[in-house]
Formats: sequence, structure tokens, C-alpha cells
Amino acid sequence: MLKFNNIIYSINETEKIAIVIGNDSAVGSVLIPRSINFNNQEFIVTRIQKKSFQDSKVTSIEFPSNSELRVIEGKSFSNSTIESITIPSSVSELQEEWCHKTSKLININLHHNN
Repeated sequence: MLKFNNIIYSINETEKIAIVIGNDSAVGSVLIPRSINFNNQEFIVTRIQKKSFQDSKVTSIEFPSNSELRVIEGKSFSNSTIESITIPSSVSELQEEWCHKTSKLININLHHNN
């Protein structure tokens, strides 16, 4: 488990991937990077795990244009204050209830290649 900019990641050293598994009191706008570096190795962020931002004070989630995020799991943002998210073109799966109980979420942008 690693923490960068109040976002908690799990890494898979074999596949060189990182998964967002939670947050440590993240607030406001959050940028999920394309990758994180650990021990001089790059790990590509490919997934946001269930309940990673549950009950958070995050208002927006952004991704770089070269993001390789593939999956946003169900209830990833449950009961959060999220208002805006931009979904990168690399996302191929939005699991059922990915935005469960996100009453303030009013702005969902899809990258133009999605």
C-alpha cells in the first residue's frame, strides 16, 4: 500500500499496475495520475476500487489525457461530495452503481474518444 497526494494505491509488482484503493482525507479537486513511481519503477493506474472515495470530501476527479484507467468499480464514490468527473477514453468498464448515492454529481464528462 502506497500513499501519494492523499490517494492510497495498491501495487502489483508483477504486472506493473496500481489500483486506487482509498483516500486519506482527500478534499477538493483530485488528479489521478497516469502512473505512480515506487522504487524506481513505474506502475500504471488501471482501476478505482470499490468504495475508494466513499464518504470523501472530493468535489472533482480529473485524469490526464494519457490515462490508462480501465475500470471504475461499483460504489467507488458512494456518499461523497463529488460534483464533477471526467472519464478518460481508456475506461472500458463502469461497474453497476459506480456513482451510487452521489447526489451532488451533476457534471460527467466523457473524453471525446470514449
